[in-house]
Amino acid sequence: VKRNIHLTFEADDELPWVSASQDHLQGVWLNLLSNAMDSLDGERKEIRIATRKQANEVHIQFSDTGKGIPPETLPRYVGCSTCGIYWRIEPPLK
Repeated sequence: VKRNIHLTFEADDELPWVSASQDHLQGVWLNLLSNAMDSLDGERKEIRIATRKQANEVHIQFSDTGKGIPPETLPRYVGCSTCGIYWRIEPPLK
């Protein structure tokens, strides 16, 4: 299936090594990417993944031009307490 999605990856060259479960992280990233792809409709289909270091944290941001999650069902912070991964969901790209 051809989806014509423009994917951008912006990597911070100064990221430190992270001690984490590769399997858990891969599952999270694939789920976020899959959800972003499923939310895309219309002509402008873009997904952006960016990494950056902030203080002693590594931030990975997924953003897209999809329809987003309805505010009434959107938790402010979500995460996986067993794997120590937390993320915030923000409005889609404009």
